[in-house]
Amino acid sequence: MENQFVLPRRVRAKYSTFVKTLTAIVLVANVACMCLLLPGASLSMWLVWGGGVPGLMLVFAGLAPVWFEEHEDRYVLRLVAMSMTFDRAVYVATPISKEDLEGTIRLFASSGFCGFTGWFWSRRMGRFRCFASDLEAPLLHIHRRGEERGGVVVNG
Repeated sequence: MENQFVLPRRVRAKYSTFVKTLTAIVLVANVACMCLLLPGASLSMWLVWGGGVPGLMLVFAGLAPVWFEEHEDRYVLRLVAMSMTFDRAVYVATPISKEDLEGTIRLFASSGFCGFTGWFWSRRMGRFRCFASDLEAPLLHIHRRGEERGGVVVNG
């Protein structure tokens, strides 16, 4: 018998040990670089380490997933900085495995800092967005009905 869920069903993001460790290392390394390099740095160093790197870190922290919710009429993905809603009349969620994501190329993405978030590309799925906190947990590919390429990959 197939698992029966009462809707709405909410799946909270559970971050893997790898993601937590990598996020901590990146934060500590960037703070250390800023403390060591910025006191006597040129303007270009200030722009890169004082604005560019922290700005990118904030972007990826804002794209970190919080929860995924499945309703009778829609899917809702809550990120730190925003929410994304997908109408079930237009979109379908199909389960995928970690192996389906092997060979993907990062276009503009974070592969571990605050989760696996951003734009990726693969031969099978084309260009897609990923907002996953743990690649070992169950994954869903949300895409338009009849189209296997593109869409969004989330933990679900």
